[in-house]
Amino acid sequence: MLRPNGKREILARVLRNLRAAHLAARDWPAALGVVELLAIMEPTDPDHGRDRGLLLGRVGRFNEAVIALGRYLQERPDAHDTADVRQVQAIFAGRRN
Repeated sequence: MLRPNGKREILARVLRNLRAAHLAARDWPAALGVVELLAIMEPTDPDHGRDRGLLLGRVGRFNEAVIALGRYLQERPDAHDTADVRQVQAIFAGRRN
């Protein structure tokens, strides 16, 4: 049986849909803003940190991107995407501003 969703769950779902729409439109700054809101709503989800790091790199904030991706790798050392995240982190590190 379905249980009713609370306001936080509904808002999180709306934000995930909004993030997906911004990513599809390649609107990196808007997607970054949504990911930052999701990180506030769900602070224990390290995937938001990874997404934030990737988007920070997309908008040219490479120092912050490297730090955010490093934090993600510390929190999820055995994640399925560790090798990919390390590779992107190295690329961003080479472009530090």
